[in-house]
Amino acid sequence: MPIGKKGWNWFTPKLRAGPTGTRVAWAALLVVAAFCYAFFGPLVFDAAYWVLGKVARFQADRRLRAGVSIAFVVVYFVALSLSGSKQPNSTGAGATSTPLVAMATASPSASPTASPTASPTASPSASPTATSAPTPSPIPTPVPTPTATPVPAPTPGTLLSISGSGIKSSREFTASGDSVDVTYTFNCSNFGSEGNFQIYFYGANLFGIPDILANDLAKKGGDTTTEYLNGATGPFHLEMNSECKWTVKVIGMP
Repeated sequence: MPIGKKGWNWFTPKLRAGPTGTRVAWAALLVVAAFCYAFFGPLVFDAAYWVLGKVARFQADRRLRAGVSIAFVVVYFVALSLSGSKQPNSTGAGATSTPLVAMATASPSASPTASPTASPTASPSASPTATSAPTPSPIPTPVPTPTATPVPAPTPGTLLSISGSGIKSSREFTASGDSVDVTYTFNCSNFGSEGNFQIYFYGANLFGIPDILANDLAKKGGDTTTEYLNGATGPFHLEMNSECKWTVKVIGMP
């Protein structure tokens, strides 16, 4: 990617070296640059440039790809201006209320009537009767509750393991969960001096734009970095770019 890749390669050594205050300032400047990159045209330029290189196969003439990408940026800004100028004004319709008429009905009050007083009568005395003893009810036998067998939780495993040298693409693989860990090593002793080592992760972002997981310049080295999947499950693949010998392993939930 012409703009995004060069900008990231320019910021990376400044974020990794220097006092903490200086690196915080560079990180804040990187956030501002990323906002401008996403909303003021460079992202559209890079996306068009990448699509023309990967899909349309215009690899032979970079000036033609850059010119067509600039045309996409111009169309992007014209579309934004036209969509903003043609928004209709919404008017609210007045609601009419219907008056409610309540009609009260008067209920006639009943006049009290005198009830005749009953004369007391003598009640015969009742003879006591024998009460039978209650029969005890049987106690139900408790039914044992079945015990659920615990299901072992899935554990992370090796999703991809690859080694080689030079420029190479891995096979496709899938993963679940929120992220995967990518562990890599490289050794440039066969190259005779410091060498460049880069890893691109494809499949976790929209529009096919890869994430740069490593961009090192040294005689040898290694590290483990985390790639967030953003809800995607694959297929993913890696692309390694180096003059040196390297090994790469991806660990995550299958």
